[in-house]
Amino acid sequence: MNISNNTFTNLRTKYTPPVTDEGKQGEEANGAKEENPPPELAMDASFKKLPGGLMVYVEELGKGEKVETGSKLSVHYEGWLASDFTKFDSSIDKGRPFEYNHGEGMVIKGWEKSMEGARVGTKLQLKIPAKLAYGTSGMSGAGIPPNADLIFKLEILAVEKPVEDSKKSPNLVDLYA
Repeated sequence: MNISNNTFTNLRTKYTPPVTDEGKQGEEANGAKEENPPPELAMDASFKKLPGGLMVYVEELGKGEKVETGSKLSVHYEGWLASDFTKFDSSIDKGRPFEYNHGEGMVIKGWEKSMEGARVGTKLQLKIPAKLAYGTSGMSGAGIPPNADLIFKLEILAVEKPVEDSKKSPNLVDLYA
């Protein structure tokens, strides 16, 4: 499935559960909290479409350190299936940020493309086509079916610059050359 602006035309800028007769919203009327509400997303026209079908909305521009290849990133994220808004993962729910080395293939291509050049403090909303996510394989252990388009909300919490070649520890092979 290719992502187009039409794929997400039914998204709301803010999810609001229906109001019951008692004036309370959704399951709150029964004293329960809705378990898996859809993400709050910007309108489609606000997203910038990048090559490959990746769609990015900058919710907030960061002012901190800039992401570059080799940077170690610490991010908070939430991810949903675009088809039905099922949340499949969240660092926020786990109570700890996710860390990875940018540009080294540790995350899906949609993340890599969207994060390059962003700064600490940046908040992004991403609509990622399957080909830039888990493709035809999916990721069954995480509840992501084959060919699933994904939605993410990300916040860059920290960026640690890569060590420059001249400052790197010597390779053991070089010590014995």
